[in-house]
Amino acid sequence: MDIKLKEIDKDTLKVGDVVGVARDVSCGWSSSFRHQRIYSAKVTRITPKRTKFFTDKFGEHDKRETFYEPDSNAVKENHLAMLFDGFQRGVYELNEFKRKEGLGIISDSDLLIVAEHMKAIMEIMEKYKE
Repeated sequence: MDIKLKEIDKDTLKVGDVVGVARDVSCGWSSSFRHQRIYSAKVTRITPKRTKFFTDKFGEHDKRETFYEPDSNAVKENHLAMLFDGFQRGVYELNEFKRKEGLGIISDSDLLIVAEHMKAIMEIMEKYKE
């Protein structure tokens, strides 16, 4: 899915404007997911030479920071990043559960449900094995 985010020209920014601030979603050592989390933040201060911008959520931003319009594309980008983050956390929790408690403690009634979900996940994963 190709999502184009609209960058905001910093020369037109005013105090009180709401901007989208992008942050990477980590997916391993020194690597990040292809979609970014987009956080809404309000501009609280701009230096006279426009070299620094301040927002209520993140504090100081330098002139290299890119701000985005918080539109429907930013919502889609954020949604995909959050879905990946949830998937990644789920994989981690499954590994921790397997390591600490062991998969053998799952009840028979829950095993029916878990097996169906795992089958669906494995069918999807098969597409990416090569």
